[in-house]
Amino acid sequence: MEKHGIFFYIVAPYFKSCHRSDPNIDQCAIQHGNEAIPTLVKGDRKYGIPVLAPLVLPSVVLSTDENFKINMRDIHINNLETAEVKDYQTSTDLVLGIVH
Repeated sequence: MEKHGIFFYIVAPYFKSCHRSDPNIDQCAIQHGNEAIPTLVKGDRKYGIPVLAPLVLPSVVLSTDENFKINMRDIHINNLETAEVKDYQTSTDLVLGIVH
């Protein structure tokens, strides 16, 4: 199974960073990610982060091949403030974008 992800770096005082040389960097990222969720869900106009409660997706398309395709519209995802980062794996091959 192929893995996909979105990787970004937000420069904001409430997002704590983990040092790349930390032998427990994955656990650090999980902890700090979970600490940031309640603030992130509220949004931050200064950093261009929209309010994510609820998260509204106008359209979502899932497709594995030409024989399987699901189109969904007007998706509302509630209770993101209770979301939890369960797993994270750091990759040294990532190219990170910086959001100021």
